[in-house]
Formats: sequence, C-alpha cells, structure tokens
Amino acid sequence: MKKKTSPRRFTDEFLWAIIAVVLLAFIGLWIYQKTMNKPQAITPATSTQDQTAIAEELKIANQEALEKITLTLSEVPPINDADHLLGPLEAPAQLIIYTDFTDPLAAQFVPIIKELKSQFGDDLVVVWRQHPLVNNLFSNDAAIAIECAAKQDKLFDYAEQIALLSAQEQILPEWSELASELGLKVDDFNNCLTKPEVQATIDQWSAEAEALGAIGVPSSFLNKKLLSGVYPLEDFTDSDGQVKSGLVVLVQEAIKANQAAD
Repeated sequence: MKKKTSPRRFTDEFLWAIIAVVLLAFIGLWIYQKTMNKPQAITPATSTQDQTAIAEELKIANQEALEKITLTLSEVPPINDADHLLGPLEAPAQLIIYTDFTDPLAAQFVPIIKELKSQFGDDLVVVWRQHPLVNNLFSNDAAIAIECAAKQDKLFDYAEQIALLSAQEQILPEWSELASELGLKVDDFNNCLTKPEVQATIDQWSAEAEALGAIGVPSSFLNKKLLSGVYPLEDFTDSDGQVKSGLVVLVQEAIKANQAAD
C-alpha cells in the first residue's frame, strides 16, 4: 500500500514566511543603522545671545590674566635690604637704576646721578642694582668687586672709579689694587670676591632687569616709572624732535605726586 504524502503547499508557504521575516529583519536592521549613523541635529544649549555673553566673559577673563602677568613683569621690585641706598628709604622720590658700570654709555650716567642727588638731598634716594652685560668682558668681575667694596661702605667710591675709566674707555685697574687705593681692607675684600652669595645677588638683579624688559643699561625706575637710557639733568629734545623733561623736572614731579598722595 502506497503511503500518502503531505501536500507541499504548506511547506512552501511556511518557507516563504520565514524568508519574509528574515528579509524584514534585515530591512529593519538596515534602517536602524542608517538612522543611528546619520548626523543628528544638535540643539544649542544656549541662545546666540548667551553664547556671545559667554565669549565676552572669557575675553575679559583672559585680558585680566594678561594684565596681571604684564603688571608682574613691568613693576620694579621695591627697595629691600640687599639694595645699596644713597639717601633715606622714606624719600618721596625713589630712583632705582639697573646698570653696568663698565659700559661706556652707562658709565656716563654716574656723574649725572651724583649731581642730581646733591640737588635734591634727602628728597631723593638712589638705588644701584647691577646688571652686567654679557658682551662686556670684565663686567661681571667688576660687578662682584663693586659689591665687595659695598660691604665696606665704599660702593659709590669704587663704582665711580670704574665708571670714570669705562666712560673714557681706559683699561680697568686690578680689583685689589683699586680697593687698596680707596682704603679698603684688602684681605676682607679678596675673600669676598669668591663668595657665591655675591654672585647670587647680582644674578637676581639681572633676572629682574630682563623680566622688566630693561635689557639695555642704564634702565632706571623713578617711582616705578621706566626711564630708558642716559637722561640729562635738564630738559632735552629727542631724536624725533620732541621736547622731553630732564631728570630735575621728573624728580620734582615725582616728589609732588608723592606728597599729593599722602
């Protein structure tokens, strides 16, 4: 007896159904992936007005930070215990000078400052801070010698002799010989020449000068206002034909401004 077979129609319909489901699944997956990969529109967190305000705040904050840096670098450090003072600390006019006494141009400033100090007396305090230039052969050694003379209260006497010879571009003396001529205790002077703290003080002043942009010498600060180069005592006409105040007028103005502030 022959066996009865099941109709194949059912089986074919079932297979077509499976295929349809699989195709729909693939189509759905394809649509999902396309949707996920498609760049989405970003909703701004803030309005254009808010964004402009934020940008302005950032600009102001950055400008304030820049001004603080500029102020830090452009304001001369106040007088301290390591300084050499010519005049009283409380003088209404303070003139801080970064200089190299071996530089021929800067050396010409020394007699000018000496005369300026004599005119104003205790109303003016002059502070010398050494900034030996690297291109001057003996500048650093001279700076050390001047500092050692200062330890025996002979700073200006010693520096004045160095400046006088430098301004005339003459050969500088042997450091100990000049110390002897000025009546210093030579043994103490010689011992001082090798002390690392002396060099450290000079390096500190040079670092200050460079941070302030006072690369050339002399660079002076009169009540924290920068005066670059050798200023004469009297008013003068600069290279641009402009009349500028000399040191006498500038110091007078500094004294008046200080007194008005008090």
